[in-house]
Amino acid sequence: MATRLTELADAIDLKTAVELGTFSAAKAEREELLIRVWAESEYTSRRQRSKFIDGALLGEPAWDMLLDLFVQNAHRRRVSVTSVCKASGVADTTALRWLTMLEKSKLVQRVPALRDRRVQFVELTDDGLLAMSKWLRYRAALPI
Repeated sequence: MATRLTELADAIDLKTAVELGTFSAAKAEREELLIRVWAESEYTSRRQRSKFIDGALLGEPAWDMLLDLFVQNAHRRRVSVTSVCKASGVADTTALRWLTMLEKSKLVQRVPALRDRRVQFVELTDDGLLAMSKWLRYRAALPI
């Protein structure tokens, strides 16, 4: 599906470039789609490998959290602390320690819910989003 979407975006790009003599927003949108699809694929792959090898041996909870937050951000979804802890694939207490480390590194931030102060959301900071975008662009062989 991603390949087909890329082909359609390329066709739109070509048509627009010919008509306007410039590059369109379709190229940027295509690149954003590619890095989101790569991030989703990476996260899914990391979850599936635990079917074959004990997940405790392969853990990188902070990376799993960052990938999940990046994907959810691309879908414009808010992520609760509980959800990001589950995305890490480790026990909640361990996940909370990693979340605190990510906060201290200024890659993520907690944001209280407007209607229920007991609920907190986690989101990538601007620095976190930029770092993840650069890394994912690099991995997807796109210009940084």
